[in-house]
Amino acid sequence: MKKILIVEDQQVDRNILTKIFKEHYFITCVSSGEECLEILKSSQFDLVMLDITMPGMSGYEVCSQIRSNELEIPVVFCSASTDDINFRLKCYEVGGDDYITKPFQAELALQKVNTLFSCYDKACVLKQEHDDSSSTLMQTMTTAGELAVVVLFLRESYLYKTNETLVKSSFKVLKNFRLSGAILVKPDEEIFFSDDVPRPLEQDLLLSIKNKKTDKLITLGNRFIINSPSVSLLVRNMPDDEEVKGRLRDHLAIMMDSLNIRIDDIKSEQLIEQRKQRIIDTIKETKHSLLKIEDKNEELRIRHLNILSQLGANLEKTFMRLALTGNEESMLQSQILSIERFTEKLYKKNMQLEKKYDSVLQDLNDSISVK
Repeated sequence: MKKILIVEDQQVDRNILTKIFKEHYFITCVSSGEECLEILKSSQFDLVMLDITMPGMSGYEVCSQIRSNELEIPVVFCSASTDDINFRLKCYEVGGDDYITKPFQAELALQKVNTLFSCYDKACVLKQEHDDSSSTLMQTMTTAGELAVVVLFLRESYLYKTNETLVKSSFKVLKNFRLSGAILVKPDEEIFFSDDVPRPLEQDLLLSIKNKKTDKLITLGNRFIINSPSVSLLVRNMPDDEEVKGRLRDHLAIMMDSLNIRIDDIKSEQLIEQRKQRIIDTIKETKHSLLKIEDKNEELRIRHLNILSQLGANLEKTFMRLALTGNEESMLQSQILSIERFTEKLYKKNMQLEKKYDSVLQDLNDSISVK
């Protein structure tokens, strides 16, 4: 049952109003504006009924003070001058909600109060719905803002090529959420701290769960651990608010899934780069060896040709002493020339083979240089 505070200096009027409303509401009566304001400090009422003219503070002054104190409570004035437009304007100006006329008509007075309560109840429901909607909107905007931080990390994570730069980007997400902590990159057992201040206990804790089968999410009071195959995150200052904590936990889980994948990618990229470098080094060594072989072949060719040339000159001198016929000399010279041509042809084939090798090596080098 709702409670009405009647503020009336005349005992007769207090009795009449009490009789009208007592069957429907709890009634409390005071005789002055000062008493009204005092009792409102310690007690809660659903409506205040104010006489206009009273010793001390007037009804207008009391109503103004109630509104100054930000009390959201209906105020009904009681007066014999309700036909005066100035009265109505003054009631509205000071924050009144309605009025009843003296002498009181019980049915009309009760109807007005009932209607006023109904309007206030609907207004309270609408206000609560508005507050709930505003709260939901603010929460949605907050969640959207937090997700934007995570999405930005996901987008930029592929720009980073080392564990250190990737982890520093993760710490930016923590900073946006007003969190701090540490990250363990498992493949290399690297531990990074968001404030660059090493904490031995946190380090030991992260290393102790490195290879153990534990829950992915571990809550330790306001501390929180996300354990993934290639990376673990420890947050040391999760908020007390359970709703906010749950929301941030979900955001961090998304970030950690991406971080885990990206760390694996970086490891694979580093292995590919190492293999690529080994191939490049092998190509360079092979090219260097081919150049040496080419130089050696050229040297051997020249020496071989010189030997054959010297052999031809020596044979010409020998021909004169051997008394060979012209046909015999021509035959020997023809054989020597055939040997020279065969040697030259062999050299050219060897050069063609070297060029093919060089072309293959160049193609291989070009293919691994493509980004």
